[in-house]
Formats: sequence, C-alpha cells, structure tokens
Amino acid sequence: MKFLLEERFALFNKLCTTYYESSFFNKERENIFKEVKKEIETFVNNKETISKMEQLINDYKDDIITRLHNDFPFMSDKDRLIYSLLLAGFSAKAIAVITGVSRDVVYARKSRLKKKIAKLDSDNKAIYEKYLV
Repeated sequence: MKFLLEERFALFNKLCTTYYESSFFNKERENIFKEVKKEIETFVNNKETISKMEQLINDYKDDIITRLHNDFPFMSDKDRLIYSLLLAGFSAKAIAVITGVSRDVVYARKSRLKKKIAKLDSDNKAIYEKYLV
C-alpha cells in the first residue's frame, strides 16, 4: 500500500527534489526552473489537488487524515500539509519546496508533530507514530 501511494506522487517528488538541489546553479537553467516552479505552485495552490491527495492517503492508510483532523482540530494548515506530504512519501527537500520553508524547518516541524503525537491520548496515537518515522 505504501508503495502505491508513494508511486502516485513519485514524479512530483522527484521534480521538487531536483528543483531544490539545482536551483542555485547555472543561469541557463532558469527557464526550466521557472516551468518546474510553476508546476509546483499549481499543485500547492490547488485546494482540489491537495484534497485528492489527502483522500488517497485516507484510502491507503486507514483514514489517517480524517483521524488527524478529529484528534488535532487546531493543528495549523501547514503542519497538516507537511504531515500529509510525509505520508504521501515526499522527501524533506520536496516538502521544503512545496511549503516554501527550509529543509531544517521541515525537520523541526516533523519533530514537533512527533512530540504532539507522543502526548496524545487517543487510540490513533500508534497509527500516527507508525507513519511518522
């Protein structure tokens, strides 16, 4: 199941990772970066696409996004997005590009999510921890 979900977003994950790793070099690559950036922004800014991604995650991972919304009703949208992207198999570099934060911020948010989940008193706690490795 995990493979099916990650495979679904593999190309987008690779594009984001490549963009992250290469965006600091050669001027002649500028047009390619602009196009990749445009595609990334289209993905990120399309609420329907994010919703479909969350539905796929729910389908493959025991309704985890729905459970997360119920157990953490005040979780920030950015934290929910980061958790969703992690569940979908995106790398930290790709998540950094998608969310517009540094890779270190992605790791810090992931760490904070782990701490919040560790304090949670819910039957879903083990499920959240299982997927947030």
